[in-house]
Amino acid sequence: MNGNFNTEMRRISGCRPGQLDSTQPQRVLRHPLSVLSFGSFDPHTAAPQTDPAPANAAERLKQSGARRVVLETFPDGSSSWRFVPNPHFQGVHEEGTHWPRVVDLCGEFVLTSLEQWDIYKLDPAYRCTLYPAYPKIIREEPPPAHPATASASSQESIANASKRPRHSSPAEQGPTPKRSRRTPEVIQLLSDSEGDESESEVTEMIIDSSSPGRRLVPKAKASKIPSRRTNRDHPRKAEFKTQPQPAAAPFSRTSSMSQSVPSTPSMSSQTLPTFGSPNKRKGTSPTQDSSQDSYKPAKRARTRSPGAERAEKTAQHQERMKAREREEKRARRLRAEKSERAWMESIHEDAHEHFAARASSAVPATEDDDVRSQATEEDTETTANAGASTASAEDKPTDPEEAARLEALRASRRKLEELERDRPLWEAAARERKRREEEEETSLRAKAEQRKREAEEAERARAQQATRERLAREHAQRAEREAKEAARRDQEWRSRMQRERWARGPWTAERALERYRQLADAFDARKFGAGQEFSFEDVPWPTLRQPLSFGPEDIDWSEVETFFGAARSRMRWADYASFVEKSHRRFHPDRWRSRGVLTSVVDETARNAMEVAANTVAQALTPLWREAKGR
Repeated sequence: MNGNFNTEMRRISGCRPGQLDSTQPQRVLRHPLSVLSFGSFDPHTAAPQTDPAPANAAERLKQSGARRVVLETFPDGSSSWRFVPNPHFQGVHEEGTHWPRVVDLCGEFVLTSLEQWDIYKLDPAYRCTLYPAYPKIIREEPPPAHPATASASSQESIANASKRPRHSSPAEQGPTPKRSRRTPEVIQLLSDSEGDESESEVTEMIIDSSSPGRRLVPKAKASKIPSRRTNRDHPRKAEFKTQPQPAAAPFSRTSSMSQSVPSTPSMSSQTLPTFGSPNKRKGTSPTQDSSQDSYKPAKRARTRSPGAERAEKTAQHQERMKAREREEKRARRLRAEKSERAWMESIHEDAHEHFAARASSAVPATEDDDVRSQATEEDTETTANAGASTASAEDKPTDPEEAARLEALRASRRKLEELERDRPLWEAAARERKRREEEEETSLRAKAEQRKREAEEAERARAQQATRERLAREHAQRAEREAKEAARRDQEWRSRMQRERWARGPWTAERALERYRQLADAFDARKFGAGQEFSFEDVPWPTLRQPLSFGPEDIDWSEVETFFGAARSRMRWADYASFVEKSHRRFHPDRWRSRGVLTSVVDETARNAMEVAANTVAQALTPLWREAKGR
């Protein structure tokens, strides 16, 4: 460390240059009335960022490689910005984020803020170096400009200007091709003090910090990677080119905001790359844009509006939903009809079997009777029908299959006729079954209503029992409160009578001892608790003062010693020793705590005063008790 710390160290802070050097504003400011402000240029601001940024600002600046920038606002309202130069590093790798800090400024230790440190870095007359111990600022004069360097720079600028392509007029260039969404963007950020070097540095920072999905391919690699549209359409190679950057020009101190980069280090201009074939045809005009001829849209043109397509899709979806709903209704109706038909068929079969069994058991039938009845039925049908039926009956078929079919038809017809004859029977059976179901349903409903009534009656009985119990508890509580109130009034009456009794007549030591004994007996027999009211006058305080003429503040050692001195002169020694021992036990703090004497006092102030007085009496009785016990 160089130099010693001074107890009154000078401090410099703020954005105003020249606080220690009056000539500094001439070198730092571009206008005498300009105002400086500082900030950090974050490349994540000028490029898309997909990864979440750290929550700590210092850590975020360290990870993103942000640079300090200075914004100079001129009197007319315009402004310009430039990068703050980096200091020289000696044994350290970064400036750090802990400011203000002590800086060795030309041999003097000064507590410097970050803004003043940046101002000295902007001043060409000072050299700022970071050491492990303290940052150091020394004065040095800038080296003079050499003519050879100036001429070389001018020749280089002329050469760069000669390499620029000639721009034709808008009429010669023709219409600008439609910009594709897939076209990469080349972002140019201009600085007004550092020229092409700062511009390339900003571009590299933005490209390095951009997301992987938006990475720009260099020209050397772009020529090796075929594009998707080239492989799809025709073997035409597209070359990624950027517009040539303008030559570096010296910064004008009077340039306004409109001529320089915006006030924030953001994207100043965006230029589209030009796509063209490396080998042009011979017949192409020099003023014709080759990118217009080779441009072909990658997507098919839209023929319908999105609203019409959306409405059509919505209508189709609604139609499908309606058709599905109709199919579901039809399926439910078919299932219901099928179930009803199966139920009717089962009823018919049950009725037919039942009555067929009854008929067979009542009148036994023979095969001749069946044949005779069948012949009679066939004759009746033949007579009723037309001549065609008579002809068919006379001409019986000789084919066995036809005979079997006719026999099956006759059997089916007989079954249907039997069912028709038995219709009244199975309809009566259905009515009987329905009647039984209704009776069962009525019985179940009556039982449910009976259970509901029983539950309501039980709930009503429980509510009545709870009401009776509540009334009984309230009555008992009321009686208890009344008894306590009566006891309290009786106690108050007794206390008042005692006070009135001891307040009348002359007051002597004998009356004080008598009052102490009576109050002590009542105090020892009393029950204390939260509901029992208790006051200062109910305590047998050992004092010779007249009642109602002393308070808790009057109870002290002298009063206690005077009282027991008067008692000693009026008692035998054995009685006096027993009297002192009982009094000592009566006022012991542990006994008061176990009996809950202080819990009966409602007023907190009176309770605290009574506790202090009782402790005083107990402390004064301790030596008297030891004396009586030792003797």
